[in-house]
Amino acid sequence: FLRENGDALYGAKPTPPYVYELDRIFLAEKPNRVYIIVLDPKRYAGEELPFQNIPHEPLSARFLGSGAPVKVRWTKTLEGDPYWGVTVPEGIGSCAALVVEVKIAAEQVSFLAIDA
Repeated sequence: FLRENGDALYGAKPTPPYVYELDRIFLAEKPNRVYIIVLDPKRYAGEELPFQNIPHEPLSARFLGSGAPVKVRWTKTLEGDPYWGVTVPEGIGSCAALVVEVKIAAEQVSFLAIDA
């Protein structure tokens, strides 16, 4: 895992607190990159993982281990909030974790505040 996905861990830092609960999914960052670390990805096979209130347009995305491209759907919710939808492939197999690297123009990731 570390040989293929070490970039998401070594030299990366945690993102600012992300208030939406995503079971066994963690975010890390480096300049101009967000890493989505999915533990036990088989449980999410074929599903779109929702990431709300990330205002940065994804420039590109790939699976860190294989380099295969990943489509990140960038849209807005019904309330007008920015939204990333990242689909975990159906045939994910039995890997214990996967990492998606998303390139963004911003030096650091930020999350929009939730309206109370």
